[in-house]
Amino acid sequence: MKKCIWAFILGVAGMDVSFTWLCRTTVREWESNPVAAMAYDELGAIGAIGYRALWLAFAAAMASTRNRISGLITPVWGVGHLYLLAALLQSLPFLKALGG
Repeated sequence: MKKCIWAFILGVAGMDVSFTWLCRTTVREWESNPVAAMAYDELGAIGAIGYRALWLAFAAAMASTRNRISGLITPVWGVGHLYLLAALLQSLPFLKALGG
């Protein structure tokens, strides 16, 4: 089950990267994470994508450790990416306008 959840997380993360790349000219309009927005300001779309990739790699590494809370990481990230998927699907009708 854990592998299925991480496959889902990676799929949604891929959609998020695609969205960021397609709408890179309007990132300041829709980005809700201030740190990702700062990464975009400093390094462009690659910086924002890299920031997200680093956190995803960190979460995957922590989920594979044997500590007290490692069992919570996968379900929490799964729910978070379920919310992200809903947000991405809601933005599809506006993709052309957000793309600049």
